[in-house]
Amino acid sequence: MDKHQAVPFNEAELSDVAEAIFIALNSKQQTAQHVASGAVQAFLDSPQFVDAKQRMGIVERLAALTPELRERLKDAETKNSQIAGSWGVPGRLRSLLRNEPF
Repeated sequence: MDKHQAVPFNEAELSDVAEAIFIALNSKQQTAQHVASGAVQAFLDSPQFVDAKQRMGIVERLAALTPELRERLKDAETKNSQIAGSWGVPGRLRSLLRNEPF
């Protein structure tokens, strides 16, 4: 990352600021792996259907989804009923693991 890193915003919605930070960190080689690891763990720990769906969208956008992280995602459906029961998420996860477009 650059010596001086900033995400400019003026009265922006918090979600817009979070999105800008995600894009910045996910696009840098130095930080993308950390973002990916945290996002995958958050997805695997999803406590509700809505969380699984929202977090799946983040996982699909990860720049550094390594083979190790893909392996952790393989059992997500069987280990977390919120992932298994969240409409559309199991299919999206299977597509991701097969490297297919969403």
